[in-house]
Amino acid sequence: MGVKYTEFFKMYSDKFGVPEEEWLKLEEVLTEKSFKKGELLTRPGDNFMQLAVVIKGLFRLFYIGQEGREYVKTFRGEGEIAGPYAEILLDIPSRTFIEAMEDSQVLLLSFEDFVKFGEGHQCWKTIRYEMAEEHFVQKEKREFELLQLSAAERYNNFLVEKSHLVDRIPQYHVASYLGITPVALSRILKKIK
Repeated sequence: MGVKYTEFFKMYSDKFGVPEEEWLKLEEVLTEKSFKKGELLTRPGDNFMQLAVVIKGLFRLFYIGQEGREYVKTFRGEGEIAGPYAEILLDIPSRTFIEAMEDSQVLLLSFEDFVKFGEGHQCWKTIRYEMAEEHFVQKEKREFELLQLSAAERYNNFLVEKSHLVDRIPQYHVASYLGITPVALSRILKKIK
């Protein structure tokens, strides 16, 4: 039996030195799941203790405020991990909605298995460390942008960082991610044109 998810194996092997025998062990505990557009991977209150690697499609992670307004936290496309990572680490129910923005597929890995792998081969320890570090840097960067940059500067950064996803995300979700109204985003777009 060979590697099933060859594209992901190559990516993780090149970046983290994952040996084929370790990858095959991982594939034994992965579950593949499909989501239709609009379907939720998780919602607040769910005890979702899994990491979901997006193999096809697009997800948005968001909150709904008390007034009913949606606040987009981030977007996750192919090769990225979607899941309420902070809640998993805190061992609390999800506080996050994670919605498929198009028909999507993920590979699910229980956090318990992820931790067990991290206690084994060095490559998994490296992946866990890099994942936590990347998550922290993304949070710090997002916090800085929201507190220090103008809406137009945040939009320009979004275009650069999410260039592979921009055409797949409706403008009203982009506006929510930037912390502005759709009308304010329209003004920014008119100035750019």
